[in-house]
Amino acid sequence: GSFMTTATDINDAGAAVGTVIQTPTGESAFITYWNAANASPTVLSNKLAGPYSNPHILNSGAVYYMSGGSMIRIPVMGGTDYFVQPPYVDSLDAVSQVGRVAGTITVGGVKHGFTSYQGNVAYLDIPNAPSGDYFRPADINTCGNIIVGAHFNSNGGVVGGVIFRKSSSVLAIQCDQQLLTQ
Repeated sequence: GSFMTTATDINDAGAAVGTVIQTPTGESAFITYWNAANASPTVLSNKLAGPYSNPHILNSGAVYYMSGGSMIRIPVMGGTDYFVQPPYVDSLDAVSQVGRVAGTITVGGVKHGFTSYQGNVAYLDIPNAPSGDYFRPADINTCGNIIVGAHFNSNGGVVGGVIFRKSSSVLAIQCDQQLLTQ
């Protein structure tokens, strides 16, 4: 069969990641990487298990993606690294330059937005939202302290945009610390 190749993220050095999906069935999907100096893609993953996400690449070269509900990090040095995460996530939607991840997760039948950094998970629930509404992250700023996304109603319709900001008692912006293993 034929394959559809799509780039989904690029870092400041010009390296890009994306997916290769068998068409028209969509049965086989793989994570691919393009080096800034070479237009030929390199396959980074085994066949993805559903649900899976589009991959994200950091400026360090580390690649994050989701396959079969598990978030996976491919460190700069190669290999595959399953890192501390919430159990079985629905989506991996954003990754900061310091390794904070954000997406959606269903717990006890209730969908939540979430963020996780160094194993600490926090739900991103919209205050006073009707039952069934949830937040889906779209992006995280470089230092990991601001997450933007959309407020969805229980039918999947967009209600509006939402910004979550890490609260701090100090006036300076409080950033996550850079991980050494990225």
